[in-house]
Amino acid sequence: MKKVYTIVLGIALLLLLASPAFAASMTDPYTLTHTAQTGEITGTQIKEVPVYYSVTGETYYIKIPGEITFTGQNDFIETEVNVTKVTLAGDRYVEVKVNSTHGWELMQHNGETLLPNEPGITYIMEKYVPSSSSWAKISNENTDFISLIQVHGSSDESSVKLKFTMIDNPPNTGSYKDKMTFISEVITP
Repeated sequence: MKKVYTIVLGIALLLLLASPAFAASMTDPYTLTHTAQTGEITGTQIKEVPVYYSVTGETYYIKIPGEITFTGQNDFIETEVNVTKVTLAGDRYVEVKVNSTHGWELMQHNGETLLPNEPGITYIMEKYVPSSSSWAKISNENTDFISLIQVHGSSDESSVKLKFTMIDNPPNTGSYKDKMTFISEVITP
């Protein structure tokens, strides 16, 4: 009996994989036929065909870095923030921002506890500027949110390249941490 269930489930999964995801669909085509018993065909054949599209709401997807781990001074990591499948009404747009808990400084921790009065390790965030083919520093010494990207209206994909560079050597042995917070917001001008 288990084998029968396994075979039926396997066939069902294969059929599921065979159908395209999120594709447009169409029912069986209708053929307009017009015949005359004698003589010429006159008149018009009409078939009304309904066309459907449902808007379930505004959407967007954002991909951000999962984790950044430096290995030493002048080490850098390049990554991207991607905004995809944006469907917003009118002139509304999505803005993605980021900030740093410790003002772009890795601070010494004992486990999850911040060690106060210990020197930190500075790191910077740069954004790639395609028009000049160069990197521009956008991080600063405070914890304010910094705008990374704005994607307007209806867009398939937009992205921004980011580079994180550790500037200083660690002043002491130990574990150094910071936390970046990414937020997205839909803006209505």
